[in-house]
Amino acid sequence: MNRIKRLFIILFVISVASQALAKDAPASFADLAERLMPSVVNISTTTTVTTNTNPFPGFEFLQDHPLRTCLKNLEHLKLENLLH
Repeated sequence: MNRIKRLFIILFVISVASQALAKDAPASFADLAERLMPSVVNISTTTTVTTNTNPFPGFEFLQDHPLRTCLKNLEHLKLENLLH
């Protein structure tokens, strides 16, 4: 019984301490955005690099695997959209 009481006391102390050390949330999203604005960056790309190499060497779908068929169809759709 003593061990259970000690465990509850320890858990209570940890709970109270964590609440006391917790930071308050900003009053609004604008306050949060203003504080974090210097850390916001814009990353963009203008070039897309495509390769025909397998990113998983040694792994190939079986010829009649449904996912292989689906991916080939997606490649054809992508090429058709690029040409139009």
